[in-house]
Amino acid sequence: DPQEGCAWDQAASVCKEKPCQYALMDLCVADKQCKWEGSCIELPCAKYLEESSCNTDQSCTWDVDSSPAFCAETYCARWTVAADCDGDTACAWKSQTNVCVESRCDNFNGQQCACLEEAGCFWSAASSECVTSTFGACPPTDVAVVFDGSGSMSQAFGRHPHGYEA
Repeated sequence: DPQEGCAWDQAASVCKEKPCQYALMDLCVADKQCKWEGSCIELPCAKYLEESSCNTDQSCTWDVDSSPAFCAETYCARWTVAADCDGDTACAWKSQTNVCVESRCDNFNGQQCACLEEAGCFWSAASSECVTSTFGACPPTDVAVVFDGSGSMSQAFGRHPHGYEA
């Protein structure tokens, strides 16, 4: 018979304390694995104890800003309705999974139309992927750095087998 506040862990064959069993809101919200909704409840991502399993859920992200690190809901997971999600410029609704995710262009890889509809994204025909429009139209090139060498130009040039330092 499980005791109040405990849950049977079949794998470990032990009764473990249920998380988020706080009666006071202050204690509940101080625990990063809980949230207050009239009572203290466990956050959906708290079930993931490892980074690899956490990152497979689009509504979760591995939070390394705390010690120890833990699996937390993403900012956009707060939106559960497409209209609310799309109303937040930081988020985008993924109709295939009915989940609100961070508005990143790589969320639309393989979806040319959705990519072109997303503000700040550009469909790269060359790579068949959705990229940030800031750099999307630019071909992949090497970076060239140019320095003003006019002060050195009056001097005689010698051999510089390893380049020239300004």
